[in-house]
Amino acid sequence: MMLEQLSIICAQKIKQKHTHPETANVNIMAYALGVYFNFFATLLLVVLVGWATNELIDTILVMILFNVIRFFSGGYHFKSLDVCVVISVILFSIVPQLSLSTIGITLLTLSSALIFLWRAPAYRTDTTRLNPRFHPYFKVTAVLLALINLHFQSELYAWVLLLQAITMLFVLKGGESA
Repeated sequence: MMLEQLSIICAQKIKQKHTHPETANVNIMAYALGVYFNFFATLLLVVLVGWATNELIDTILVMILFNVIRFFSGGYHFKSLDVCVVISVILFSIVPQLSLSTIGITLLTLSSALIFLWRAPAYRTDTTRLNPRFHPYFKVTAVLLALINLHFQSELYAWVLLLQAITMLFVLKGGESA
């Protein structure tokens, strides 16, 4: 609730200073500010934890890879920005500590690609404005982004793919959360 409250306070202050009729609604501004605060809080904590664990580059890379694949595949959204930051930082910080065999990389990559094929794009209707006509393109892109790891054999990316694929399982058909 801390990031949500900060977003509302900032939006109210903006609204007070800009009383033009064109100024956006406080709730709309608070939502937009919350998205930015969420990103920067996650980035800051990921950098701090990555630095503290001597895995700075890999931790940042996990965050980037996760967000790129998530853009195309969709996935579950926590109701609280604070929970999102905490869970994201924990997951992004753990992945660089994990290892996999070549067979493990292949299995995680193929499993994730199958989930993307089955579920992508997994968006809730209240968290996206993606036109449904783009869904097939996003699905194909998500699957291809997964399958490219069969060439690179990155254990880091295999874990990211699996984590992202798991988040898609919590979004039901029609966009509701499980």
